[in-house]
Amino acid sequence: MRWPRSSTGRWILPDPEEDHFDDDSESVFEGDINSIAEAGISYGCNPPDNTWFCPNTDVLRQEMASFLVRGYDLEPVSSSDRFTEMTAVSMSPTSRRWQLQG
Repeated sequence: MRWPRSSTGRWILPDPEEDHFDDDSESVFEGDINSIAEAGISYGCNPPDNTWFCPNTDVLRQEMASFLVRGYDLEPVSSSDRFTEMTAVSMSPTSRRWQLQG
């Protein structure tokens, strides 16, 4: 784990120093969204620019796996093909890393 925890067990993420995304200003979670971007957990949803967070879009399994792998700072592990539909998915390495750690 990269970040300290509070007495309640919550991570203490860095306070955001900048507004990372153009599309989250209406969200009550804008500060949290910028904190996870600052911590390297979220990169954005419109690569390669990554200027959007897409706060009103459902999170896909591979996106959540990527958040968890980055948040828990998991190391690469040997490959597995239990998720057979992931061959063309750009986030498949992080999804596999989360799958194999669990």
